[in-house]
Amino acid sequence: MGTVTSPPKKTSAVALMDALGFKDVWKNPNASAAVNALAQVRELVKSVKSHVDSGGFHYFTDGPIELHVGWFSDTILMVAQATHNPEYIPDGEQLRTTLIHAVSMCVGYVLRAAAEMSPPLVFRGAITVGDAFVFADPEYVWIGPAISEAASLYDKADGAFVLLSPEASDLPDSDVDLADVLVEYEVPMKSGVPQMARVVSPFTHIMINSTSGASIRAGMAKAMESDDDAVCIKRKNTLSFLDHLADMAPHDG
Repeated sequence: MGTVTSPPKKTSAVALMDALGFKDVWKNPNASAAVNALAQVRELVKSVKSHVDSGGFHYFTDGPIELHVGWFSDTILMVAQATHNPEYIPDGEQLRTTLIHAVSMCVGYVLRAAAEMSPPLVFRGAITVGDAFVFADPEYVWIGPAISEAASLYDKADGAFVLLSPEASDLPDSDVDLADVLVEYEVPMKSGVPQMARVVSPFTHIMINSTSGASIRAGMAKAMESDDDAVCIKRKNTLSFLDHLADMAPHDG
């Protein structure tokens, strides 16, 4: 065996999320359509990655961000890292803030589009910040504290919420206006103890009280239709969150 060189440890923002209810899709006669919808989400994620890697989010840092992406069934992993040593302190607050906001915007685009797929899909997950190692060649391997924390948090919310970890939620705002991307909300948790956190809005960069906003809400409601009591609770919690966002938003058509 040749010498293996470890990739550098980098400050990273990590998003880990999965499609709610997808494990039961095989019981549905419409399973192939759901798989096709997930394939469309995968293509969207590839497009988002290409946009980020080509400098589309250059306004977040003084240099480009690289977005690493991986899949396991309906579970998506995104890891955002600066591709060079920014002028910021490498492990400083400003870098962690900008990476969190970049990956949150990527997640917002995915949530928004997935709700309008046919059939619609909804996701639950978590976004963390911290150190991570990304082995990208010949295949992806992700390790580090930020990865482990995301794995421990992503399925804890009782509904279709992608929430920031406590450390990520406590980071200050950046100079970029993200009022329609990240929202403070008391998230219902499966433990029964609500958690105040910043949550990614599925209405990222669109008017909530518009035709597009109504379509997203309807898609999320449809995706969570079920006779199962646990799913009904998740649906109720999710729709309450969407109604909260609508109540806070300007009523423009």
